[in-house]
Amino acid sequence: MHRLLTNSKERAFYYWYFVVHIPITIFIDSSVVLGDRPPVWSSLVMWHCQNNNDFLLLERPVWLWWFVLIELIFQLPLFFYFVFNWSCLNSPSVGKKTYRLLTLLRFYGLEAALTTAVCIWAIWQRGNITLENQLQLTFVYLLTVIIPGRLCFF
Repeated sequence: MHRLLTNSKERAFYYWYFVVHIPITIFIDSSVVLGDRPPVWSSLVMWHCQNNNDFLLLERPVWLWWFVLIELIFQLPLFFYFVFNWSCLNSPSVGKKTYRLLTLLRFYGLEAALTTAVCIWAIWQRGNITLENQLQLTFVYLLTVIIPGRLCFF
C-alpha cells in the first residue's frame, strides 16, 4: 500500500492546491512566456510584483522563461489530470490508474520543488535588494518548494 496522501485531510488539501494552481499558472506564471497579453493578465502580474517585490516576474530572465515553459507544457496539463483523477486515491487498492497518478504526483513534486528552489537561490544571489525584500519573496516562493516537495517523501 502506498503511504502518499492516505490521510483524507491531506488529500483534500492537495486537491484544492491543484485546483487553485490552474488559474495561478494561467494568469500569473504564464506571463513570463506570453508577455503582457492580454492586458488583464499583466495587471494581475503587476499587482503581484508590486505587493511582493517580485523582480523575477518583472525581469523574466531566460532561465525562468524555460522553467515556465516547462510548467505550461508539463505541469498545467497535470493539474487538470490530478483534479479529474483524484477520486482514484479513495480506492483501498492501488490499481494502474492510482499507480500512474502517484507516480506523476512524485514527478511533479520533484520538478516543481527543484525549479522553485532555483528561484529562491536567484533571490539570494541578488545584491541590490534589501534583506527584508529577499525574505518576503522567499516566503512567497517557499511554499512552492515545500508543498510539492512533500509529494516526493512518503
